Amino acid sequence: MIHSLEGVLSSRGADFVRVKVGGIEFHLEASEQTIRSLPSPGSPVQILTYLYVREDIMKLYGFAREIERSLFLQLLTVSGIGPRQALKMLTATPAERLIGMLESEDADALASLPGLGKKTAGKIVLQLRGKLLQESTTETSRFDDIVSGLVDMGYEKAQATKAVQQSAAEAEADGVDPTALEREVFRRALLSLG
Repeated sequence: MIHSLEGVLSSRGADFVRVKVGGIEFHLEASEQTIRSLPSPGSPVQILTYLYVREDIMKLYGFAREIERSLFLQLLTVSGIGPRQALKMLTATPAERLIGMLESEDADALASLPGLGKKTAGKIVLQLRGKLLQESTTETSRFDDIVSGLVDMGYEKAQATKAVQQSAAEAEADGVDPTALEREVFRRALLSLG
């Protein structure tokens, strides 16, 4: 399996990126979240990958973060969910928010995502109940101080962690300057906790 590609970002579109590695250019299907997080074409990049192989098809999927790739792979274990639908879900909402919907078994929120009905959303919740990888917590590790601060202010740790994860995903998706990211994550988490 191709675990990742490191090269130069040659181009990108609404649902794909192309990375040149040596003399070979790879075409990767990707979520909008991943595409937005990448630098401009001509810049060096490393993209995590998953090679999808079936009898009549071979496609390479790209991810900016491990949490997104892990969730994508978990979604593929649900009967009736293929790579195209899993990628649509990851484009519609950040991985952390999607994990929150799945962990809270919020089928109504899932059903509001493009291409999902109530029946499919219920099936996803049922089949992934208790099976989600807990890698979302490693994503929070760089914001541990914020979580600790919120706990010191009286919020429950699980509630604070979830708020920080969602705030971090939203801030990164909005392109917040990395130098102001921690302050912005704290501000957004505090607002979401009320």
